[in-house]
Amino acid sequence: MTLKLALRNLFRNSRRTALNLMIMAGGYSAVVIFHGFAANILEATRWGAVESQYGHIQIGNQKLWDRDSEDSFLERQLKDPGELKKKIASIEGVRSVSQRQSFYGLVSTGDRSVAAQIVGYEPEIEKEILNETTIIEGESFLKHTDSENRMIAAVGEGLAKSIGAKPGQTLTLIGQTADGGINAIDTEVISVFRTVIQEIDDTTVFVPIETAQKLLDTTTAERVIVKLKEHGMVDLAVPKVRAVLGEGERARVWKELARLYNQTEAFFASQNKVVAAIIFSLIFLSTMSAVSMAVAERTGEIGTLRAIGRRREDVLRLFVMEGGILGFLGSLVGVVLAVIAMAMINRASIPIVLPGASEPIPIKILYVESAFFTALFATVLAAICASYFAARRALKMKIVDCLKYNI
Repeated sequence: MTLKLALRNLFRNSRRTALNLMIMAGGYSAVVIFHGFAANILEATRWGAVESQYGHIQIGNQKLWDRDSEDSFLERQLKDPGELKKKIASIEGVRSVSQRQSFYGLVSTGDRSVAAQIVGYEPEIEKEILNETTIIEGESFLKHTDSENRMIAAVGEGLAKSIGAKPGQTLTLIGQTADGGINAIDTEVISVFRTVIQEIDDTTVFVPIETAQKLLDTTTAERVIVKLKEHGMVDLAVPKVRAVLGEGERARVWKELARLYNQTEAFFASQNKVVAAIIFSLIFLSTMSAVSMAVAERTGEIGTLRAIGRRREDVLRLFVMEGGILGFLGSLVGVVLAVIAMAMINRASIPIVLPGASEPIPIKILYVESAFFTALFATVLAAICASYFAARRALKMKIVDCLKYNI
């Protein structure tokens, strides 16, 4: 009976009810869309961190992670990276295992020289680092897999502009060898690449790991990169990887190393809360205003209900139920509105340039299931609370005073 009465009361003033529904639906869809936008940025940042930079798991010497300035180059190297690769490759869920050797040195085209991070990796294994979408000039390392001369390099777009490097030119790499000497080798610029991270494009040169080892006069590797078949397998794979490590070797998960991702995640977590708090405050205030008007119009009716024996709690429950139904219906309209808006935004491919990015990326809204349920709960709760506080004030009036409104 109470539910039936609450539904009939909602549509007494259809215009006011419709306005409240649209306010709730707009707030609901805004929260869902913003969560989807943040999720897409985090997903893109995670993909870049895993595929282009850190892998899912990195293995290095304990002294590499400690970063003690007194440790020598050789003390920070893995003792037998080849054997370690074989052990890890047999672990279930592992997609690829590769070696990397990165260091800072000088790069020169003859006329200009600048400091750069030189990253030696295995291009046949980590094909994702320099693929068709990242190479803007030249060709892939993979076209030189059978070449005896592996003295080749790929230069970041920003770095290439600063030193005037182009495909086909000679690029001299200068670095410190394992025993402390200075060495220089000539490489051919095979390609110029562009990632989504400006810092990488401005400071990085990729070379085959054999080139890096020749420059450093060593056969060792600084770290081993492990990539898994699925991102969700990280927690299961880490204990298995650590079980095969030797003395002094330590595995670190990508999230421990991806500072940009962690900062972005923390930023969006805080911003999502602030945006949600503002939007649901507006829903609360608009619902409270509407219910207050309804209570004022129905004061005489409240007096009648109480005069025939209904308790304050019964009348209050009626208004709270009306608010809950209104919040639920507003959420249902919000679901439809959110889905339509998300489809339109995704199809429009609106470009946006993120801080630290080298080029704009299209805005995309992901469907985050938890956001739909969270927004539903918050919308209904805001409507119920608003109805409760609005109705509570009227119920403090005496029955005689309420009945006067009928005269």
